[in-house]
Amino acid sequence: MSVVFTPGQELGSSDLDLNLTNEAGYPTNAASISYAIYYVVETVEYLVGDATRVPVNPAVGRYYAAFLVPVGAELGDYVIRWTIRQFVNSPEIQVIQEFGVISSSLVPVQTVDPNVATLLRSMRIRTRDNNPDRNYHFRPPTGEGPINSQNRVFGYIWEDEELVEYLERSLDLINMYPPETGIPSISSLVSQKPAWRTMLIEGALMGALGALTLNWIEEEFSIRGDQEVTVFLPDGEEVSLPIKELYRICHSESYTRISEAFRAGKLRVRSVMPDGIVQKCVVADVARHRVKDKRMMAVVCDDRAVVCTEDHSLFSPKPFVPIKTAAVVEGGDISGVVGNSHIPLKVTNIAEVEPEEFAYDLCVPGPENFVLTSGILAHNSYSIGGISLDLNKSSNYSSMLDNAQGQFEKFVEAAMRTVKITKGLRQSRYGIGIQSAFGPTTGRGIMSPGKFVSLF
Repeated sequence: MSVVFTPGQELGSSDLDLNLTNEAGYPTNAASISYAIYYVVETVEYLVGDATRVPVNPAVGRYYAAFLVPVGAELGDYVIRWTIRQFVNSPEIQVIQEFGVISSSLVPVQTVDPNVATLLRSMRIRTRDNNPDRNYHFRPPTGEGPINSQNRVFGYIWEDEELVEYLERSLDLINMYPPETGIPSISSLVSQKPAWRTMLIEGALMGALGALTLNWIEEEFSIRGDQEVTVFLPDGEEVSLPIKELYRICHSESYTRISEAFRAGKLRVRSVMPDGIVQKCVVADVARHRVKDKRMMAVVCDDRAVVCTEDHSLFSPKPFVPIKTAAVVEGGDISGVVGNSHIPLKVTNIAEVEPEEFAYDLCVPGPENFVLTSGILAHNSYSIGGISLDLNKSSNYSSMLDNAQGQFEKFVEAAMRTVKITKGLRQSRYGIGIQSAFGPTTGRGIMSPGKFVSLF
């Protein structure tokens, strides 16, 4: 939990706050806004106090929750739910901030080095994380579709401790390169080599982006756990089972024919190739994702259906391309498989259903799709080194990582040249010396007075 308070603490303007901007990016007040506090036990939320608390509004577009944490407050996890209407007739929008209440004896006493604090600020600016995403924009997060009832959790992308860790790893990398190594700390680098701060930050960015990649996996698109998938064992036997059960079997320590086939790389599912041919392809992984804050949609095609998160992709039959579930429309077609034939299926109904804590997905390298037992074709999780990623987002992350690595290597090369040139300029063979009242010094490795070039 990145934001914590203690019993008896009075919250102010910079604790649980929210900034609202309109579609043009200018601060704007809401037509109505309120908040409620909930105590969270596992996944169950219990309302604490009034359900429609009124926040303080010190400036246009700025709001904060001003209340006193009760002395006898339960320790643990809490959420604050903001309910907002942009205009009087606008639909309600709800966003969520998570925080915790801990014992005052557990609050660590920390002294932040000023040099490190400066770098943390620079890192957040460099990564566009200079504010928690408490700046709520009255526009869709993805730029697609109208805002109906958005439900977002917001806060910092990276905590200070994480950024310090990435900065320290970056320092380790810098110390690996000759000719100048052994910089003992981040603060030492900032003090002694201020021009190297950008190199340090770029190196830290590589670690931060890698962590962001892993962090995003928890929020990946996926399919509800009760949806069945048919798998094929090496001997040709077909087994249909819920995808969450397949996940449990494949990731358990027990040995079954399914788990053995999975570990041997011989568990297969039906997939559709780019040319429309149906083949049996290897299941490289079965993934589970936390999706409790995502909308879950049921897409019905007459006698068959699929339930998945709104950002999960199904397939359009013509052209044969992935299409987000949120973009599927009633009366349109999605891809399906009957027997070994790839066919269009007419969508007869789309409905929102209750979200669940977890949802699941398969990784099928090559076609990047698989056929559910219902016959509906679903997109899969793209995998890099066993890590499941959406193909488009993984390429974006890879691109950012490559760019950061390229920049870091350029900075290291420049730093190496700077050290060599600086050392070279200190050598007498370049004709640079210091003349004192006693004249230039001569001796081993020092130019004689006749060849000495005075700086004065």
